[in-house]
Amino acid sequence: MTNTQITTMLAEAPGIVARAEAKGLIKRHYANAGTQIPIKGVRKFTKAHKSNVATGVRKGHAARLKALAAIITLCAIQSFGAIDDSKAIRAIVGEAANQGRSGMLAVAGAIRNRGSLKGVYGVKNPAADKQPAWVWQRAREAWSASATNDITRGATNWENTKAFGLPYWAASLTVTTNIGSHTFYR
Repeated sequence: MTNTQITTMLAEAPGIVARAEAKGLIKRHYANAGTQIPIKGVRKFTKAHKSNVATGVRKGHAARLKALAAIITLCAIQSFGAIDDSKAIRAIVGEAANQGRSGMLAVAGAIRNRGSLKGVYGVKNPAADKQPAWVWQRAREAWSASATNDITRGATNWENTKAFGLPYWAASLTVTTNIGSHTFYR
């Protein structure tokens, strides 16, 4: 699917969703602060495209419904898989307290790219509790800035190679950048 097709589909999405909702193919789920995200009925919604005549969905809309269902599913997964800010900030402090602003921003970006704190030692690093308030403030700033600034070029893993050497798992990954004592991998 091309970018133009996706753009067109997204422009038509509200009408397609409204028609699918009117036909009972999907139900609307009301999420945070009045945001409306169609989540419930996604399984039924994705099955609907297989039987155009039975559901009354016009042939031209079947592919759009399928693509829209995929987008809705991805949005639902992303909203439920969000990383808790306080845990992310703790991970940044635990991983990069001595790496300065750019080191913290890099770790924050890699955490966002990773989409999870699974396997991140900094979350449970006891040294994080001993850090001064300004380090925690810097980590908060790094976490906020990483939402729009990825200086790691898409890295999802990192290691302090100066302290710990080359990790075994790095052999199958590509080095994206070196920032401070950390090497970042994708």
